[in-house]
Amino acid sequence: MKKMNKFMPDKIEPPGLKSGVPQGEILERPLPILTLKGKNFGRESMKSFILVTSALLFSFMARVPFLNVPLDRDSAGYAVCGRLMSKGFILYKDVFEHKPPGLHFIFAWVYKFFDLDVFGVNLFASLWSLFNVLAIYLFTREAFKDRRISFLAALLFGLFSSSPLVNGIGALTENFMITFIILGNLFVLKALRQKGNSVLSRPETAPFRAQMSCGRSSIQLLGPWGTSGFSRRGSIFFAGILFGSGLIFKQVAMFEFAAACIFFCAVSFGTYRQIRLVIKGLVLCLAGFLIPVIFCVLYFWLKGALKDFVLCTFNFNLVYVGLGNKSVGTSQFVNSNVQMFQANSLLYLGGIAFIVYAAMRLAGKPLLEAASEKTAQPFLLLPLWSIFTFAGICLGKRFFSHYYINLLPSLSIMAAFIMVSFFNLESKLYRLKRFAIAVMLFSLAYSFWLNYKYYIVYTPDEISMRTYEGQAFVSARQLGAYLKENTDADDRIFNWSDEAEVLFYAQRIPVTRYMWLLPYTFLADGIPGAMDEVQKSLFKHPPKYIVIDTRFLDWFAFAKYQNKGMGDFFKKHNYVLEKDFPVIYGKTKLYDLLTYRLEAK
Repeated sequence: MKKMNKFMPDKIEPPGLKSGVPQGEILERPLPILTLKGKNFGRESMKSFILVTSALLFSFMARVPFLNVPLDRDSAGYAVCGRLMSKGFILYKDVFEHKPPGLHFIFAWVYKFFDLDVFGVNLFASLWSLFNVLAIYLFTREAFKDRRISFLAALLFGLFSSSPLVNGIGALTENFMITFIILGNLFVLKALRQKGNSVLSRPETAPFRAQMSCGRSSIQLLGPWGTSGFSRRGSIFFAGILFGSGLIFKQVAMFEFAAACIFFCAVSFGTYRQIRLVIKGLVLCLAGFLIPVIFCVLYFWLKGALKDFVLCTFNFNLVYVGLGNKSVGTSQFVNSNVQMFQANSLLYLGGIAFIVYAAMRLAGKPLLEAASEKTAQPFLLLPLWSIFTFAGICLGKRFFSHYYINLLPSLSIMAAFIMVSFFNLESKLYRLKRFAIAVMLFSLAYSFWLNYKYYIVYTPDEISMRTYEGQAFVSARQLGAYLKENTDADDRIFNWSDEAEVLFYAQRIPVTRYMWLLPYTFLADGIPGAMDEVQKSLFKHPPKYIVIDTRFLDWFAFAKYQNKGMGDFFKKHNYVLEKDFPVIYGKTKLYDLLTYRLEAK
């Protein structure tokens, strides 16, 4: 065996064993970390560093025009929850939310050090997005071992995920969840690709064994049951923890986890043909997946809020999704997907081409046999990832544009591979190469035409109005600033509207644990007894201001009529209309945000 470089000996000998003494078998396998020549290692690292830094800088600069855009209701809701939690409020018990607690915990931690305004929230979300860009680069480098594909994938994701057309500018759960999904897939891939045996294989099935003798003692290196095996088990276990961490940001992470499990089972069984070993690895991954969930359950149990946690994140969402299934038809599914295809046509076309290429590549052999090859593994994982992600988007049948953020990582990676592959086509295929490049340039130009005004023409308020088809978030900011100016720090507000950002800008405490109106909470038994709870809170802390969304004015009157306590409260307290904040789209007034002030009778 020839010497690979000056840092690596021909043989690895146990301490105390003189060179050339034939005692036992000598392990003749190079250390993986020393496979690069010393003079090239620094150069390769510097190239990677420059590419990663360029992708991160580009991604951040693409988000700079949106740092002052008014917050959407979801981003503001997470920030309000975080601010209240930093003051001692208990999530779900003292402040209502129906999303998992991951992002709320992060905001609660941030609020302990910073008092965030609009710029601060958007800046924080933009900085977090850099983790996603880095994760995309690392995953793609592991998958294809090609710097060009890795860099292009990170660049494409950084650009397309910043677009207001996918609501990529907000502090939304999707932008945080995908960090853990990408890294989870990375560690699954690493676990399956590490040299040696299967993740949890038995010593008697290990294809690699070596025995090193040193005097009277001997050390058995039995594949995964030795030190290298521990790293494999650690990788698959840590992958489960990452997917579980994604779940505590948004429930749909279970779909990506399912895709990763199917991929893991296919590759493991295709390599070793032993069901028992596959099940062992799957159980280890599932154990890691449950750890973040168990920590959440223990946390809320210790806080005395376990019942509220289950009620808000599980029971309520069954009502929420159920009503969504009834209210949304096929037309919204088609329209939403057409809009997303137009906004991200380059990624979608690249993803489709990749899936077709993957099917052709894997079709030549039995699927399990093909999946066992390292070079073929990404062609099974990435289609599974994207298909299961799309299934998660379809779960609630609402098709909000920010749901599609979950698709961007896998689409960016697949599109980057296709683009580099077409540029590398042989000269005899120049016609196909020219056609492919023309399609890419046209798709990129079309996306630029749809997006460029958001980056260089529109003001922050115009970006918000055009992104969300109305000035609801602009009016809410004006209303919140008005309430802050006309209330004291101890005053409370009753917000009978969809706009949680009213409380974000006002920086006041809601009179009930409900930051904003969710009709399903009160009128569809999403939270049993919610109206009685609101009535008690109103009597306990009569709010100085009540904000009413005119779209829900009839529901407000209905609530007062149905709930005697609510009716008695408004007979006892006199609220006078003080100011009207209209919500306009174009030249059409959509609805009003009415502000009522408490006056003495």
